[in-house]
Amino acid sequence: MHLFTRTVTMTGSLPKAMAYCADIRGYVSEKLGQDIGLWSANFGAPHGTMVFSARVEGLAHLAEMNTTLMSDETYLDKLEAGAEFRGIPGTDALARPLNADLAAGTTPPVGAVAIVTMATAANGHMTDAVEWGLEIAAHAGNVGGVPIMVLASAFGEFGQLGWLSVTPDAATAQAATDAVNADEGYLKMINDAGDLFVPGTAHRRMTTRIA
Repeated sequence: MHLFTRTVTMTGSLPKAMAYCADIRGYVSEKLGQDIGLWSANFGAPHGTMVFSARVEGLAHLAEMNTTLMSDETYLDKLEAGAEFRGIPGTDALARPLNADLAAGTTPPVGAVAIVTMATAANGHMTDAVEWGLEIAAHAGNVGGVPIMVLASAFGEFGQLGWLSVTPDAATAQAATDAVNADEGYLKMINDAGDLFVPGTAHRRMTTRIA
């Protein structure tokens, strides 16, 4: 099972844009018969950034979903109706979890908070970067009390890894973050990363599920 995300930056009236995204999310979820998440970026992304998420079996499953939607006139009409809100072109991403089974987990509820950190492994350090990434995810998860999923990007920047934590609300996310940031073992592991990652590629973003 893989995690598919589509990230778009909306323009114009943000309340109207969010309502539009919620409407099309609901339609797609019903049409495909599976949960589609809609997340609004709080920090680490341009204002108006929205993320659609879905658990998929892989490329064949995505192709099947796309065929279903692109042959549906109502969906195409909804896409056209959102032309006034489109900003820069959206980005699709597909990632494979390295330490978890997406199929076994429950889907996050509305109001859930997701924090994802991305970084790209340096040339010649992919194996060590993955090993370090799995170790620090396990350590931080134990300290903060929130599981951290390690993801490997299938497309985009080669060698990009992600660390994803999802909590039921912002208060839980804050408590976990505070505990991890105060842990000496975690800080030492960050320092020990050394030259495993390409400088300047680390980035952290927080989003909240709104539909």
